[in-house]
Amino acid sequence: MKKIEFSDSQYKTLLKLAFLGEWVLNALAVETEHVKEKELLNLILSKNKLFNASDMVDEFDLEDSYELKEDLIMEYVDELEDYNEDIFWSLLAIKLSTRDFIEAATNENNINGEDDIDKLEYLYKKEFENEGVLNLRIVKEDSIDPKLN
Repeated sequence: MKKIEFSDSQYKTLLKLAFLGEWVLNALAVETEHVKEKELLNLILSKNKLFNASDMVDEFDLEDSYELKEDLIMEYVDELEDYNEDIFWSLLAIKLSTRDFIEAATNENNINGEDDIDKLEYLYKKEFENEGVLNLRIVKEDSIDPKLN
């Protein structure tokens, strides 16, 4: 077994990182899919008293399991929601610009490779930054209602 030394502050940061990582992997699963990660988080949580962090952790003696306190869970999940919001818009811009680039290439329009896809992505990001979903619509080309434009 190898040892790593942490200050109390570093342990608390590690706890946060371990929680966030395990949450991303398992939060949406009906049953835990990433068991090793859940077990490691539990081990890290179990060391809370060594790092003066018992105020951050709930202990369940019967099950020998540990959980972050509810208020910390909510704080960390709020941070994840901010990240999810940012990544959503970025991924949407990437997917739409890729779609438009492929469509333009298929139609043999004058395209310049990576420069054009970067410009498209930038345009989408600016649109989403300014308007959010306000201007997004799913429209079938053969059923466009001129009143909607």
